[in-house]
Amino acid sequence: MMKIFALAMLLTVMQAAPPVPRKAPDTKNDMSQNVATKSNDQKDTPTESVAIPNTVTAAPDKRDSQNVEHCNAGESIRVSELPSVSVSRDWIDCVALLISLLLLGAGAIGVWAAWRTLKAIEAQTVATQKTLILTQRPRIVVRAFYFSEIKSVGSAYSPSNGVDEGSWCTGQYYIQNCGGTDARIREIYSVGLVLDKLPMKRPYEGKIGSQDEATIRPGQSATYLFHREPMQLPLDAQTAGEITAGAKSFYVLGQILYSDDLGIWRTTAFCRRYDAAKDRFLPVDDADYEYAD
Repeated sequence: MMKIFALAMLLTVMQAAPPVPRKAPDTKNDMSQNVATKSNDQKDTPTESVAIPNTVTAAPDKRDSQNVEHCNAGESIRVSELPSVSVSRDWIDCVALLISLLLLGAGAIGVWAAWRTLKAIEAQTVATQKTLILTQRPRIVVRAFYFSEIKSVGSAYSPSNGVDEGSWCTGQYYIQNCGGTDARIREIYSVGLVLDKLPMKRPYEGKIGSQDEATIRPGQSATYLFHREPMQLPLDAQTAGEITAGAKSFYVLGQILYSDDLGIWRTTAFCRRYDAAKDRFLPVDDADYEYAD
């Protein structure tokens, strides 16, 4: 009998499963397994079963929550100085830098050349404009001298004018611009005189004429008046007879000062003698009294 029991025990040991590596104890699972085993045991017993609620909960660890809150709290970080960064350059960077410098120099040279070209164009334009003004300069001439018809009260024409007795010897003439640019009139001196001959010193030397400035465009003309001096007295019979006989002459003379677009001042001098036989004013043949520069 004992032999049979020993043989059964040997067979039982041989058929047993190999040992499994030991695991760390899991208290939670052990508790649930114990509860389940107990409930199963209670089911086998004929006594009343009592439901045991799983009230096992992990108690919150205050230290862990404090650590989390401490970690989550925002902390200000101050950086006293930036870390130094060293960048190493190779030959490609040097070539690129050299090309950039060459392009910059070429651009600067191009800008300088364009500036010089612009200045040359401006100088050429100014020179062309000056040449145009000099070649197409204004030229002031005087023409068409005649005695004016004087109206008396009631718009009746006075018969006494010209070189007749009682005449005031007043008249007018035209100032015309025969040039190609504007003429800016600066000063005009004009007077009528009864003289035996023209003096060496021109009568208007050192005198200031009318300085009413005006601009006469190319091809335009303006009217200007003249009168005899002294203006307060009309022509007497003796003087009128001498002019008619040719013993004396009646001259209208003066000068016109004007400037062009370059600011160059120019002078036109005139002297016209009344010819009683032709009843016209004719220019005298004297370059000191009759000229235009």
